[in-house]
Amino acid sequence: AYTQLVEDRPLEAAGHRALAQVRRRQKKHEAEARQWSIAATLKPEDPMFRVEEALALSHLGKTDEAVKKLRALLAAKWDDAYSSALGEARALLRRLE
Repeated sequence: AYTQLVEDRPLEAAGHRALAQVRRRQKKHEAEARQWSIAATLKPEDPMFRVEEALALSHLGKTDEAVKKLRALLAAKWDDAYSSALGEARALLRRLE
């Protein structure tokens, strides 16, 4: 059902987010990271997609890549509305470093 949603609406980040969440539960972290990356590309104004992508990368053992993405995310300027996502990014970065 989720793959169909992504196929029907490939340019909507919400479908990719839903599929990424399914892949996480299935422990298919490579596919999960790919879906988070697509969602982040489609909706770059939402940093949470990048945080989730970094978490998926860490599950794959790609810690250096995850840390690099988190540092870049935290170096960027974000709207105050995303302070919660940025807090999660900082917490994940602390765990990975």
